[in-house]
Amino acid sequence: STSPWTVSFSAPRALGARPLTSVVRRGASDAKPSAAEESAPSMEEDAAALIGDARLEASFGRAAVGTWIMAASILPGQWRSVPAVLCAIASLQVLRNAASRDRLSGGTFRMLCLGLLAGFSALLFNSGCQVMELTLRSQGVFNVRSAIRVAATIFASVSGLGAAYRALEDHGLPKFKTEIRAAKGRRWLLTLVAAGCAFTAVQQLVIGGVLLFYSRYKAVGALRCFVISACAHVCQTAAVAGPKRLSSETYGLLNAAVALDAVVRLSLWVGTEIGVAALPAAPALVTLLSAGGGLLIGKLYTPEK
Repeated sequence: STSPWTVSFSAPRALGARPLTSVVRRGASDAKPSAAEESAPSMEEDAAALIGDARLEASFGRAAVGTWIMAASILPGQWRSVPAVLCAIASLQVLRNAASRDRLSGGTFRMLCLGLLAGFSALLFNSGCQVMELTLRSQGVFNVRSAIRVAATIFASVSGLGAAYRALEDHGLPKFKTEIRAAKGRRWLLTLVAAGCAFTAVQQLVIGGVLLFYSRYKAVGALRCFVISACAHVCQTAAVAGPKRLSSETYGLLNAAVALDAVVRLSLWVGTEIGVAALPAAPALVTLLSAGGGLLIGKLYTPEK
């Protein structure tokens, strides 16, 4: 009878062939790969994903450092723009934590990435124009504070822009959600919070766009138009999801940043008599009530036993 083993002779290794003698089992080429061989590609993909998330975490961290320097170099007379910068820092911190936990695929984090991508693009373009203006008008004499602010803005924009783009490239664009009716908890209260956050998102988008295109406060306009509006939008979706979602550290930080910005905006109208002159303070009041309400609901939430 024919033996199940065959001996094959081949050319030397120099000719690119297999060893001189090799014993193979008949039909071995049809055998299924082992579990180790099947799991090898997935292990390599997981390792590559971990390395990519570590790089994104570092990039978001560098962007946060640059944004902190931006906030510190703002002139004393422009202190009212600091909360807008702090909202960007809060977004970067949230994304940095998400990258460390491999959670960037979530809709909230992709929305924040989209806002930072647009905001930092506008900041980078504006900073390039400022560099040209400083070079042409300085005549060899530079304002140190302005130079530090421009350099920090460019550093933060490049780091944040690259990290946000790579995250969206890996996980895709987010979906815009317009639902404001809460599904869990005290629905009427959460619905009011979600409606206030939705109003804030639209209002900041419009006001920020006006500042970006039609004023000299282009950096603040870019942050309001893209970053703060994105923060308000994700807080709206969290309010719709229920108090458990609002209790997470992510939404607590974002709600606190948006509420702080509303407090500073309201301070502009302190002492104004109630009437037509005080109407511009109404959007800031809505923002404070919605963001502060979302923050308070999250802090008071206790898991059901």
